Amino acid sequence: MTTARQIKKLVRRTLSSSNELVHLERNVLWHLPIRHVARTIAILRCRNHWFFSLKWFLTGLYMHDAWPTRGLGHYSAEFYRSDYQPNPGGGNLWEWADPSLEEAFFNCVESDVLPLMRSVTCARSAVEYIRASEDRLICFGWDRHVVTSIALGEFDAARALWLPHAAPFVKGKVVSEHYQRTYDRLCELGEPLMADDRAALAALLHRWEAENVRGTALEPYWQPTPFPFEVAA
Repeated sequence: MTTARQIKKLVRRTLSSSNELVHLERNVLWHLPIRHVARTIAILRCRNHWFFSLKWFLTGLYMHDAWPTRGLGHYSAEFYRSDYQPNPGGGNLWEWADPSLEEAFFNCVESDVLPLMRSVTCARSAVEYIRASEDRLICFGWDRHVVTSIALGEFDAARALWLPHAAPFVKGKVVSEHYQRTYDRLCELGEPLMADDRAALAALLHRWEAENVRGTALEPYWQPTPFPFEVAA
């Protein structure tokens, strides 16, 4: 099993050499600054306790379905060592027993992960990165594309995406417990979107973001900022 002690030892050098990362959760490092989009590195346990996987995640904190400290994110990608495959055919894993593990992890974060995270520092760059990824439709469904289109000021595109899916969203309807919050938020979206009420849409996304962040470990690091369409206005 991947333990807190193992993770603490693994990330020690990375944290001591960088003021860009904070360790807010047991197995997750957060990249600063934290604004509309959270960028995280997760050390994930495997069924075989000798191994773990390393992934980075993007989470739109303003999204209707964001749970920033309870879920791993809206988009993810693996990082691994191409020169060291401890489990051939079993996935791109890292091995706790590897004597060069800490050095390899540090080098991977410094040379691969941090440069990528620095390139997606705002809502627009994060969305553009996801849109350019081959598996964007698998992990980033129509509803997320609606909300991100609004955040970027692409209102016509957002309406075109919303209309074919709008009918089932009726305010006050009770759905499954785990989906209720997400459903209720989507119900709030249709009216201001179709009326092109941009002030109401901005207020809605800001409210969701605040609700998603407040009371969590990342709140002290969160920096509320305007959305791209507010700046353009």
